[in-house]
Amino acid sequence: MSKSVGNFFTIRPVLEFYHPLALRLFLTGTHYRSPIKYSEIQLESASDRIFYIYQHDEASRKDSIPSGTALCIDKFNDEFLTSMSDDFHTPVTLAAMSEPLKTINDLLHTRKGKKQELRILHRCFATAAGLCTKARKVDRRSSATED
Repeated sequence: MSKSVGNFFTIRPVLEFYHPLALRLFLTGTHYRSPIKYSEIQLESASDRIFYIYQHDEASRKDSIPSGTALCIDKFNDEFLTSMSDDFHTPVTLAAMSEPLKTINDLLHTRKGKKQELRILHRCFATAAGLCTKARKVDRRSSATED
């Protein structure tokens, strides 16, 4: 990227088109010592993932945390911190979260008895990644609006 070539972007213009949390997810998908390759396709994908996370997060905010789930959350937080301590390797950490999040979503739609606990775990994953910081309404392209 080069400013003289015209393919250089600052954050403010990008935020006019993409949600700030989508930009955060996009940026954490690259190791901090590697160059960032700007891609609207990847930003669209990040926007879709943020929208997906928030759809499920809103439903779980009203749930209390059962003790068994609290232990699971503590274990996940410890593992998350350990992986992030490995040279702040966010791409590996985010990739490792993909499969558990998919499994949680599948179980949310099929096993009613554990639905509350799975919603809480889903929120835990998203919060650990810094993607659910407040209760917000999120659409795919615009900035967040406070509830």
